[in-house]
Amino acid sequence: NTNMMKDRKARSLKALMAANTPQECTFQNSTDSSTSEGKVYLANGMMRGDFTAVSSGQTFTSHMITKDGTVYTWIDNMTTGFKTSIDADAQAKTDNSQKQAVDINQELNYNCKPWSADTGTFELPANITFNDLGAMMKPKLDTSTNTADKAAQCKTCDQAPAGPSRDQCKTALELPKGMTVSG
Repeated sequence: NTNMMKDRKARSLKALMAANTPQECTFQNSTDSSTSEGKVYLANGMMRGDFTAVSSGQTFTSHMITKDGTVYTWIDNMTTGFKTSIDADAQAKTDNSQKQAVDINQELNYNCKPWSADTGTFELPANITFNDLGAMMKPKLDTSTNTADKAAQCKTCDQAPAGPSRDQCKTALELPKGMTVSG
């Protein structure tokens, strides 16, 4: 029998969201080159995640809120973040070709406990301007070589420490991992 107070098992963020149970979950994950940890709050079809990654001695903190069919992401010490619409059909399918900043299909050992939902947890920060990632990507889709847009987006990602954090940013923007901007 599973203890409902402390439920630790491997599952994906997508599975936690689908459970539609108000809960607070924590996780830790390590690779050879980095460690990451976070806390995720889930309630009423909404999700908030606060994540910290350490790579090459640098700490990188990011946040994500999913509500009203939109995913909002931002990084500490920056005044801009990104927002993108969730396609309900695409979210229901396990489509690995769809690139995401946080892999909602990756199974991690989440340690979950019941949570009394606080709607304030899902409020967007007033000091962050959210740019529509879908609108930013349209020029890229319309013209195969819009290097000015790619360079601007890449420069934003290059502010993150090298490693998983920077790679996640570039994945979210659908930029090649090795792309850098000189100057």
